[in-house]
Amino acid sequence: RLLTAIADDELVLEFQPIVTREPKTLKKLEALVRWEHPVLGLIPPGRFLPAAESDPATIDALTDWVTGAAVDAYQVLAELGVTVPLAMNVSMLNLHDLTFPDRIEQRLRAGGMPAQHLCLDITEGTMFNDGARTMDILSRIRLKGMQLSIDDFGTGYSSLRMLRQMPFSEIKIDQSFVSEVTTSRDSRAIVKS
Repeated sequence: RLLTAIADDELVLEFQPIVTREPKTLKKLEALVRWEHPVLGLIPPGRFLPAAESDPATIDALTDWVTGAAVDAYQVLAELGVTVPLAMNVSMLNLHDLTFPDRIEQRLRAGGMPAQHLCLDITEGTMFNDGARTMDILSRIRLKGMQLSIDDFGTGYSSLRMLRQMPFSEIKIDQSFVSEVTTSRDSRAIVKS
């Protein structure tokens, strides 16, 4: 049904602003996919992403749709005078497809979006299932000029050594550490580091 939803244009992107603390400025927008089901209404990604990830063709189609929609949104924003980078989440299954970096690059070129204005968010647990292949794909992405962010850092089993070897441009610390930064000395030390 999700493949039909993609074909029938039932998906939408919502954008979450990422701002700097001081001075308060818009740093980037994170594109978040939602499904506007004609009968069930708005379906959050937690309800349909697991099904999408159970089938490589479906997750590829979903990621391709999100990429295309993000590039289209970037162009609309640019016409309005807003040129900020966009971030989007990437599935583990996409990271095992060696053609993935080329597909993303082709979409960016076709839409006139600079590669450095796209940041791919990858969850920490995702990265290390097949280290060599993942490293190859992530390196190709970075060589094409795109940014990479490790998301939910601190929830998986990565070592600092492994993190040092991966070509990330950004680390997003998991909210469990940030939410306790004022009450937990350990969380404060981790976030400060």
